[in-house]
Amino acid sequence: MRLMDISVVICTRNRAASLDRVLASAAEMSVPDIAWELLIVDNGSGDDVGKVVDRYKSRLPLRLERQPEPGLSRARNCGVMSARGKHVIWTDDDVILDPQWLVAYSEAFRLRPEAAVFGGKIVPVLEPPCTDWFQQNLAQLWELVATRDFGPEEVPLSLADGRVPFGANYAVRAIEQRQFPYDINLGAGTGTVGEETDVLRSVLESGHTGYWIPTATVYHIISPGRQTIEHIVHRYKAQGATKIYLSRRHGHERTSMMMLAARIAVTYIIYVVARVFDLQPFWIKRLKGYAFWMGALEERLRNG
Repeated sequence: MRLMDISVVICTRNRAASLDRVLASAAEMSVPDIAWELLIVDNGSGDDVGKVVDRYKSRLPLRLERQPEPGLSRARNCGVMSARGKHVIWTDDDVILDPQWLVAYSEAFRLRPEAAVFGGKIVPVLEPPCTDWFQQNLAQLWELVATRDFGPEEVPLSLADGRVPFGANYAVRAIEQRQFPYDINLGAGTGTVGEETDVLRSVLESGHTGYWIPTATVYHIISPGRQTIEHIVHRYKAQGATKIYLSRRHGHERTSMMMLAARIAVTYIIYVVARVFDLQPFWIKRLKGYAFWMGALEERLRNG
């Protein structure tokens, strides 16, 4: 088996049309003089992922792996075990890759051989039709749309300053990536989020360094179905559940159910009043808080 310079890994589940779009952008990228592969991990899709991959095999160095058991962390771990590259670059099936994306990462790996983690810019792009209130409050919804921009200069990644990449655009040196598997209780398909943040935090806390690569850019397509109240609630409930799960995993003191219930009640009442008077972005902030604490309580009820 030939050792590659870079493995780009995309995990996908029931998003054949989105996968087609990101592969189309990959086929138009500038490609440096490297050995690389594009690994697609099908996480139990029921649509035409295989046919989409076949359409691009003449234009891209594609491989398809299958992890039928749902769960993004399971799919990521499958990708880690299957990847042949010295560095693993992660992106999502709902992005468009900048033409210089692969070049930017390849150059960063060459110039920063001591670094284990890299991250690039994520620019949200709202797919029409868009609602005005959502479009006007992207700064409030930065976690939901996965905005990541630490400026135009290359800077060290930092846990203390919150400079940590997001899942749609980051890279890990393969040797460290294999040392820190993804927690199968985190990530899409589990009711939680942040499986990549968990791993990146572990890598950086173990003493390794990382860098922000501003020219490694992806454009995150936000479909109309994710520009809704329902999706905001879904996303921030998952964030609340993640907080409780990680607190339990690390043996921290648990927030009482009575306290969680009180926070839910207070934030919901304030949200309703602010929504009646359309006090943006205040009502959006309170909706996020309500969903967060609801997710936290549900996680406590599920697992004690």
